[in-house]
Amino acid sequence: MSKVPIAARKKNSQLKFRYAISRNKIHIKHENKRRLALEENKLQYELQALIKKENKKSEIGKYRVVLTAKLATLLCDVLKLGPAEKLLRDLLVQCSNELEQNHHYTISTAINLSSVLRKQGKLMQAKGLCAWTLRVNMKTYGKYHTRTLLSVSVMAQIVRQYSAMNHNLFLKEEEKLWRWALQGAHLNFGMNHPSTFYAVANLSDFCWRYGKKVDTEALLRKSLSGLPNESQLRYHPIVFHLVQELIIVLQDKKLQQSQKQSMCIINDNKNSIKKTSHEVLEYSALVDEVELENLIKWEASRSSMEDKRLVHVLEEYELEHAIQFEKYYGSKK
Repeated sequence: MSKVPIAARKKNSQLKFRYAISRNKIHIKHENKRRLALEENKLQYELQALIKKENKKSEIGKYRVVLTAKLATLLCDVLKLGPAEKLLRDLLVQCSNELEQNHHYTISTAINLSSVLRKQGKLMQAKGLCAWTLRVNMKTYGKYHTRTLLSVSVMAQIVRQYSAMNHNLFLKEEEKLWRWALQGAHLNFGMNHPSTFYAVANLSDFCWRYGKKVDTEALLRKSLSGLPNESQLRYHPIVFHLVQELIIVLQDKKLQQSQKQSMCIINDNKNSIKKTSHEVLEYSALVDEVELENLIKWEASRSSMEDKRLVHVLEEYELEHAIQFEKYYGSKK
C-alpha cells in the first residue's frame, strides 16, 4: 500500500472535515454557515422570481418542482426542517388544486414531503403520504417503474426508522421493501449500475444489522464479482463502499473461523467427522484469505486515486465559490 505524505494527509483530512462527498457530489458541511446562507438566499431568490413568472401564466413548471426540492434539501441540511416542510406543503396544495388528479409533479412533491416528515420524526404522517404515492405510482406505471421504486425506497427508510422505535416489529416489511427495490433496479438498470449498487448497499445493510451475515456476504460477493476488471465503475464511491463492507464481513468471518478451527483441533482425534470439518474450514479460510487480499488491494488503489482527485476537485470548488461569493457581495457594496 502506497504511503501518503503527512502534509498531504493533513490537507486531505481538513478538506474532508469541511465537506461531505456523496455520489461524486460535494456538499458543504454545517460549519461553513456563510456559504450555506449564500446558497439558501440564491435559491430563495430564484424560486420567488420563478413563482412570479408562473403566476402570470397560471401554471406550475417542472423547474419549480425541482428548485423547491433542492431548496428543501438545503434547508434540511441546515436543520431548518419546519421551513422545508412548509415549503413543500404549500407546493403540494398548489399542485393538488391546479394540476390534474395524481399528476407526477404532485406525487414527486409528496414523496419529498414524506422524506422531510420522516426526518422530523412524524412517521405516521410520512408513512401515510408515502403509501399514497406508492399506490398511485403502482397503478399508473407498474410495480417496477423507476417512479414506483423511488416511493418504495422512501417507504423502506420510513419503515426502518419506525421499526427501530418499536422493538423491530416491522422487519419483514422492511426486508420486503429493500428486496423489491433491488429487484426493480436489476430490471431497470442491470447488474452493473450505480442505482443497483445503492439498492445492494441498502439490503446488505439490513441483513448485517439483523445478523444475516451469510446473506450479506452472498449479496456483496455476487454484486462485486459481476463487475468487469476494466470497468470504470470499480472506482465509483458506492462500489468502494461495498468493497469496504465485504472486507469487514470477511474479516469478521475469518475471526469466527479461527475460533472454530481451534475447537476442531482440540477434538481432531476423536472422530473422522471432526477432522473432515476441520479440513473444510481450512480450505474455506484459504479461499477467503485470497479474496480478502484482493479486496484490500482494490481498496488501496481506489483510496490513493480518490485522495488525489479529492484534493484537485475541492481546490477547484473552493476557487469557484470564492469568486461567486466576491461577485455577489462585491455588487452590494
